[in-house]
Amino acid sequence: MSLIGIAPADRSTPVGKVRALVGDTSYEPTADTAYGTYQYFSDDDLTLFLDVEGDSIAGASAQAYEALAAILILDAQNITTNDLRVATEKRAELMLTLAGVKRRQAVTEGVEAMNDVFDVVPFAGRDRY
Repeated sequence: MSLIGIAPADRSTPVGKVRALVGDTSYEPTADTAYGTYQYFSDDDLTLFLDVEGDSIAGASAQAYEALAAILILDAQNITTNDLRVATEKRAELMLTLAGVKRRQAVTEGVEAMNDVFDVVPFAGRDRY
């Protein structure tokens, strides 16, 4: 799976903003110097998240955290040897917690956007009294 994207990420674009928010900013350069291979998501992945979330950067970030949680759940390990213990299963829970934070932010942004669209206009009809 190729995780290609513009490198470094352009933080002035929605894709770049989502990439920065979820911390997927490290990349390996490719032969085409304008692009790099990222650790978790391609630009196409992030564009899909934005499409699914109606171009909400917070919603797309939540989608990305949920996708990371799914990856981490599949890779979770709990290894114990003599005096050393490595447990990675909690990482998925943390990603889901971050996704919840971004979901709440997306809802708040959506409500604020709706309030900007609708105005309450007094009815200028006759008095009922």
